[in-house]
Amino acid sequence: MTHTAYVLISCVMGQEHAVLDKIKEIPQIKTALITFGEYDLVAKIQADSSQEMAHIISSQIRQIQKIRSTITLHVV
Repeated sequence: MTHTAYVLISCVMGQEHAVLDKIKEIPQIKTALITFGEYDLVAKIQADSSQEMAHIISSQIRQIQKIRSTITLHVV
């Protein structure tokens, strides 16, 4: 079963494109877009397990410099 989540990302002002480029390097990211509003980016992740999902979010996405915060919405 594939696990899907959307991650809402806040970046340092002016760094949205740099963060977007880094996010798109992660193979499990299926879509990543710049948005306007409270969050600067939204990324769709698909992973084979909830453990893989947690690893991608904590060890890859949240480690990208210029990201201030994230909120994960796990699709059920």
